[in-house]
Amino acid sequence: MKEKEHFQVWRQDDNGHQFLIQSFASREEAQALIAKLSAGFHKQTYWIKETQESISTERDCKT
Repeated sequence: MKEKEHFQVWRQDDNGHQFLIQSFASREEAQALIAKLSAGFHKQTYWIKETQESISTERDCKT
């Protein structure tokens, strides 16, 4: 079974439009994509957005 993808990589273009690029099961995978994309010539704004399901799961594991 495929792992759930709780870490989304988003991009904002020069006009302020935001786009979901890809989702990942781990933060490390998402960070690796951002590092690769940020190395390009044309700079954009990239960030990781955790889905609510991921946040709930992490909280459940800590209690």
